[in-house]
This record gives sequence, C-alpha cells and structure tokens, in this order.
Amino acid sequence: MSQHIENLRWGIRFGVTFAVFYCVFGVVIYLTRGPGPFEANEVSLVGVLLAYLGGGIAAGALVGLLRPLLRWRLGALVVGIMATFIVGIGFRSIISGFTPWTQHDLRTNAGFALILGGLTSMMVWRPPSKT
Repeated sequence: MSQHIENLRWGIRFGVTFAVFYCVFGVVIYLTRGPGPFEANEVSLVGVLLAYLGGGIAAGALVGLLRPLLRWRLGALVVGIMATFIVGIGFRSIISGFTPWTQHDLRTNAGFALILGGLTSMMVWRPPSKT
C-alpha cells in the first residue's frame, strides 16, 4: 500500500478518535444538563455530534496527508492549527448554515484554531522514534 494512503488512513483514525472523545463529552453534557446548553447556542445535539464526526474525519484526513511534517514541532503546530480551522468550519456551518463568512467569523475561527489547535498539537506532539 502506498505511504500516502497509509498516512491518510492513519490520519482519519486519529481524527475519528478525537471526534469520539468529543462526542462522548457532548453526550455527557446533554445527559447531565439537558438540551439547554445546545439551545442557548442555537444548535442541536445531533448537529454537534455530526460536526465533531465530520470535522474529525476531514481534519484527520488533512493531518494524515501532511503527516511527514509532524516530525518537527513547528510542522505539528502548523498542521494542528490547519486541522482545527477545519473543525471550526464545521461548527460555524451548524450555527450559521452555509451563508457567506463575515470578518467576525474568520477572526473567531482563526483565534479558535490558533489557540486550541496550537495548544493541542504541542500537547500531543512527540519526536519521531530513532528506530
């Protein structure tokens, strides 16, 4: 199997793993607090779960395709920010639909990606093994 396909599969598995974690978190919120937190943000539990899964698959695919960059901390940072931006697109879509983006949408998603993507990528990055 080609290395590109293997990396893509690895990335999608990675993205789905993150998505499942966040889906469980979303379900726990729903079970403990009811629909209130979702309704307050004008989203449904199903919409949030679909955004997590779709975003996890799409972001995971990107991470897999860019896997060779993950050997460096800076590469992991850039890939993490890009992947988180993709997840943000999913959330913006469930909140506002497929309407044109505003400057506020772009700034909010970029900030979300920089902070969460940057922190997450630095927390999970590991130097390549010397095998």
